[in-house]
Amino acid sequence: MKKFILFDHDGVLVDTGHWYYLAGKRALASLGIDLPLNTYLTNMANGVPTWQGARDSGVSESEIRRAQELKKPILP
Repeated sequence: MKKFILFDHDGVLVDTGHWYYLAGKRALASLGIDLPLNTYLTNMANGVPTWQGARDSGVSESEIRRAQELKKPILP
C-alpha cells in the first residue's frame, strides 16, 4: 500500500483565501467589528493580522482568543 502526504501551499491546489476571509469576518463580527473585503485584502498585502482591527478597537486578548476559536470550525 502506498501512502502519500500532500502539501498544498495555499492557492496551488485549493484557493482558501475566500474562506479564511469569511471565517475572520464572522469571528470579528462576534466582537462587534466589521471586516470589509477591501480592508482584509489590504491588510493581507501588508502583513497586518486579521485581529489587528480588534486590538486597535480596544478588544482584550482574551476576547480575541475566544473569537479565534469561533473561526476554527468553519474553515474547510
